[in-house]
Amino acid sequence: MLTESETSPSKSDLEAQTSNTTLVTKVEDIPTTEITDPKKWPRHRKYGVLILVALAGTMSPINTTILYPALNDMAKDLNTSVDVINSTVAIFMACLAFFPLAWGTASEILGRRPIYLLSLTIYVGASLAASFSPSIGILIFLRAVQALGSSSVLAVGAGTIADIFDQSERGRAMGTFYLGPLLAPVVGPVLGGVIAEKWKGWNSIFWFVAILGGVNLGAMAVFLPETLDKRRAKARTDKSWNPLRPLLYFRYKVALLPTVTYAIAFATMYLINSSLPITYTNLYAFTTSQTGYAYLGLGVGTVLGSLGGGFVADKLSARYKGKKEARLISGMVGTLIYPVGVLVYGLAIEEEWWWGVGILAHGVVGFGLMILSNSVATYLLDSFTSRSATVIAAQNCVRYLLAAASSMAVLPILSVTRHIILFGCAAGVCVCTIGLIIALYQRGEKWRKEVERDGLS
Repeated sequence: MLTESETSPSKSDLEAQTSNTTLVTKVEDIPTTEITDPKKWPRHRKYGVLILVALAGTMSPINTTILYPALNDMAKDLNTSVDVINSTVAIFMACLAFFPLAWGTASEILGRRPIYLLSLTIYVGASLAASFSPSIGILIFLRAVQALGSSSVLAVGAGTIADIFDQSERGRAMGTFYLGPLLAPVVGPVLGGVIAEKWKGWNSIFWFVAILGGVNLGAMAVFLPETLDKRRAKARTDKSWNPLRPLLYFRYKVALLPTVTYAIAFATMYLINSSLPITYTNLYAFTTSQTGYAYLGLGVGTVLGSLGGGFVADKLSARYKGKKEARLISGMVGTLIYPVGVLVYGLAIEEEWWWGVGILAHGVVGFGLMILSNSVATYLLDSFTSRSATVIAAQNCVRYLLAAASSMAVLPILSVTRHIILFGCAAGVCVCTIGLIIALYQRGEKWRKEVERDGLS
């Protein structure tokens, strides 16, 4: 039976960087039965777990956008500026970058279920407390605690999918899982606008997300089984815990290149998401609720991309006889589609075209982004199956850091430059990232041998 050091992806780097040493056993060497191996569960049980996790996965993404329509009202009530209120969204996303690193690593030691229950309990409590925030400082703190509680599913959810689905099924499973996290930011502004306008202001938004979190917590407590195969987990890891270990996976090109490609795309989407409320209010005189509805174009595009992207990725994998890099073909297509939407959105705002053009362009962004997202996320799961939650946590760290930076920077940038310049440059950068996907497609099989050598595949 083979053993290797696993506190970081490389044995030599492990000895230089950390004193925590963990024994790794190749997962294939551990015999399984239908009872111990969740991959052998009936199809209906697998998809029941998937639906639970996908719904819980909406908690953090919906909180990145649900406050957008109420930013002006919040600024007035808390005696601060819209830019400062908008920074609470960016801070929330910055927290989403780091907290999953700890949750993902912990879930591979303690199991998935305890992490879900603990983190969602924290989230519900923070959401309730945030509704009573008397000042911007307290609100920022509670938003950070909200992020701590809601962020676990971003990493642990992908680990759950790797636990229960074989490689041939993961494309569609990841499409279903990411449909929630990518659709939630679209539904968020619609709900936030209606709630803030029809109920008792922005405070009621926090009551709503607390109730939503409570429902998810209750459903998981009652219906969610443990999916981590404890026998295999014990064989490949001891009780050591290093929350920064996921970042060391970027020494592998098969982790770094898809992460950078998707992170740039994700951050570009948030250039639009963060600026749209102010733009549509000033340019088209949209009300609070109308601003929320303006995100529906992104929602439609996201759904279509999710439904098509996972199916195509699985078909490509089957056509190329399970070659992992085959999934990246659809990623190339997505990388060419979404920059078109970014460019058209910038033109529509610059030239003051009919408001529907910008919404349609936003939908094209969502469609292409979802295809790319499914492609690279599934590729990461296939390449790092035994460390799925950890590597997805590392990906989330980079994409949410870039998204937080773009959210904070977009309004100051637009105050000194034109929309077409910002979004035109962003579209150009996004198109260039296809080179990373092409390189990964051509040389990924060779690069993955490093992962297999270190016992992480």
